[in-house]
Amino acid sequence: MKQIYSILSTKNLIVFISTILSIIVVWNFRDSITESIFPGKSFSGRSLQFQLLFFVIYFLFSELIIYNILMFLFPGYLFAKLQQNHEVIKASGKINFTITPDESKKNISPETFLSNFIFSFISVFTLLILEWVFIISKESFMDDMAILEKIAILFQSIWIIFVISSFMLMVIWFFTRLFKDSKVTTFLSIIMIMVPGLIFTISAMLVFDNFTYIILGKGIVNTNKIFPIIYALGFVLFFNKTTLIIKKYTYRRDSYQKVYYSIFGVLFGLSTLSAISGIFHQVNLSDSFSGFVPQNQPNILLIGADGLNADHVPVYGYHRNTTPFLNSIVNEVLISENNFSNAGSSAGSVVSIFTSKPPFSTRVLNLPDALRGTDAYEHLPGLLNDSGYYNVEITYMRYVDAYLSNVRNGFDRVNGKEVNSNLFSQLFGKIYPVESQYFLDVVLERVSDRLLHIFMIRKMPNPYLEIHTPNSSLDYQYRIPELMKLAKSSDEPFFFHVHLLGTHGPFYHLRSRNFSGDQVQTQKWETDFYDDAILEFDMYIKDLYKLLQETGRLENTIIIIYSDHPQSRDTTERIPLIIRFPNGDFSGRIKENTQNMDISPTILTYLGIPQPRWMEGESMIGTKINNHRIVYSATWRKPKEENQNKRVYKQFGSFRAISCDSYVEFSAISKKWSWGKIAGHTSPCSDNEFITYEMLQDELINRIRKDGFPTEIME
Repeated sequence: MKQIYSILSTKNLIVFISTILSIIVVWNFRDSITESIFPGKSFSGRSLQFQLLFFVIYFLFSELIIYNILMFLFPGYLFAKLQQNHEVIKASGKINFTITPDESKKNISPETFLSNFIFSFISVFTLLILEWVFIISKESFMDDMAILEKIAILFQSIWIIFVISSFMLMVIWFFTRLFKDSKVTTFLSIIMIMVPGLIFTISAMLVFDNFTYIILGKGIVNTNKIFPIIYALGFVLFFNKTTLIIKKYTYRRDSYQKVYYSIFGVLFGLSTLSAISGIFHQVNLSDSFSGFVPQNQPNILLIGADGLNADHVPVYGYHRNTTPFLNSIVNEVLISENNFSNAGSSAGSVVSIFTSKPPFSTRVLNLPDALRGTDAYEHLPGLLNDSGYYNVEITYMRYVDAYLSNVRNGFDRVNGKEVNSNLFSQLFGKIYPVESQYFLDVVLERVSDRLLHIFMIRKMPNPYLEIHTPNSSLDYQYRIPELMKLAKSSDEPFFFHVHLLGTHGPFYHLRSRNFSGDQVQTQKWETDFYDDAILEFDMYIKDLYKLLQETGRLENTIIIIYSDHPQSRDTTERIPLIIRFPNGDFSGRIKENTQNMDISPTILTYLGIPQPRWMEGESMIGTKINNHRIVYSATWRKPKEENQNKRVYKQFGSFRAISCDSYVEFSAISKKWSWGKIAGHTSPCSDNEFITYEMLQDELINRIRKDGFPTEIME
C-alpha cells in the first residue's frame, strides 16, 4: 500500500492524466483547431504528413497547458498527503482540523490590511485589463474610439470596481477590530482574503473560456449535463489554491514590498485621476428626462416584422391577400404610404426609432455598436419610464437588444432579464461616464452568465444557437406567448417592444402553408414562402388584437406595426408603418414621406408630452409633414472587410438621402455617387417641391459633415 501511495505521490499520475486528456482534446477538436488556424480547411482534408505534425505540435501544446493546470489545482504530492491523513485518522479515529497560528488570531494589523488592499486592486486590474484586451481585439463599441478614450474606459472601470471591493474590505476590517474573539477574527480574515481570490479566479475562468472558444470552438455556453459541474469543480479548486497563495503573501514581509506599493500607487493614482476627470466631464443629462406625467397614459405596443416590404402588403397595393386581418381593420388605422427605414440593419433601425436620431448621429448601425454619451439616455423608452410606464422588450440578442445597444434607464426588462437594477446603475448612473458603465455592464454580464451556468442556476444564453434556430419557431414558441401573457396581466400603463424574425429569411420555416402549398424551398427569398411568413405575422396581430378586446384594453392601447428595413436592406425601398390609436383616432393615409424616426415623436404628441429638441423626427399627427423634407439613412458593412488604413467610415457601407420620390447615395466602399427614383412611390414631387440631385447631394454632404465625418472624398 505504501508503495502505491509513493508512486501516486510523484508527478507521474498528473503526467499520465494530462497525457490522456491531451490526446482526447486534440483528437476531438482537431477540425475546430485546424479551422481556427487555417480558415476553410479541415483536418481530414490535409496530407498525412500535415496531420501527424499538427497532432504532435498541438498534443505537446495541450499537454503543457493541462499539466500546468492540474499541477496548480493539485500541487504538492497530493496523494502522499492523503496517505498521511489516512494514517492520522486511522490512529486517532477522528479527523483533526487545526488553524495554524498567525496574525489572524489578533486584530489584523494595518500592514496586513494594506497587503489585502493591494491584492484586491491587483485582482481587479487583472480582471478588467484582460477583458478590455479581449473586447478591443474584436469588433466592439470601442472600434472608432481613439486609444486614449479606450484607456480612459479601462482605468475608470478599474477605479469604480476597486472602490466597491475596498469598501467591502474596510467593513470586514472594522468587524475584526470590533470583535476580540480569535475565531471570529480568523473567519473574517479568511473572508477578506477570499475577495481578491474570487476575482482572480473569475479572471482565470474567462481567459480559459475565451481560449477554448476561440481555438476549439467550444466553451462554457456549449456545456450541458455533467460538464458544467466539471467547470464548477475546477472553479472551486482554483479559488481554493489562489486564496491560499494570497494568504501566504499577505503575511509575508520582504524587500520587494516597497516595489509593490509603488506600482500600486502609480496605477491607483492613474485610475483615480481618470475617474475624477470622467465625472467632471460627464454629460449633462438634465434634458434627457421629461419629468412630465401625462394625464392620458395609454398602453403602447410596438411590434416589428423583420425585413418586411410594403409592396408585399395588400394595403400598399399588393395583389395577394397576405394580411387579411389588417385588411379588415383598415378603416381604424393610420397608414403611411411612403415610409422608409433609417438604417439597413435591425439594431441601427430600432435605435433610430427609440432616439429619433439617424445612425450618422448615434454611430449605431449594427451590434456590437452601442449608444454613447447623452445618446445613451436620450430615447423614447427613457421618457416613458420617467412618466410611469413599465417597459419590456422581447427581441433577439443577436439582432436587436436594447441592453446591448446601451439604451440606459429605458427598459425594466429586456429578453427575460431585469435591467438597470444593478448596483452601478443605481449608485453611479447619473455621475459616471456612460462608456465605462457600459464596459462594466458587458464584463459583469459575461461573468454572471458563466458563473450561473456552471453552478447550474441559470442556463447561459447562446446567441449562435439562436441565430441558427428557425426564427419563426422561436416567435411562436417563446416570444408571442410571452407577449400575450404580458399584455393580459401587466399593470398599466405599459410599453412593450416586440421584434419578430419570421419574415427575416432567406429561408422561411412555416407553421402552415397557403401560397407555398406543398412546395419545398430550394432558393433564397422565394416569394411564395415569404408571403406565407407575412400571413403568419398577420395572424399574430389578429390574436393580439382579440386578446386586447377580451381584456378591455384595446381602446386604451396604441398598436404600432413597423418593419426595421426592407427584405433587401435597401433603405430606398418602402416599408410598412401602420398605427392603430384608441377608438380608431387619426385613421387614414399619409402620402408624404415618413420615416421610422417619426414613430417616437408621434407617440409623444398623442400622450401630450413635449417633444425634446434632440429628437429629429416629426409627429405624423397634429401637423402636416413636408413631402420634400429629407430622410437620411445608412447601410452597414463589416468593419474588417476593408484594410484598416482605408476604412474612412468604419462600419458605414453607404449614406443615403431621400426627398419626395428621388434619392442620392454615396457608397463608402466604392467611393462613388449614385441616384434614382423610389419604386412604387405614391406621391412624387411637384414642380415647386422638386430638389435636384446635386442639391440633395449637397444636403447629404452637409449632414454627414455636421455629424463629424470627413467629406473630402465625397466632394
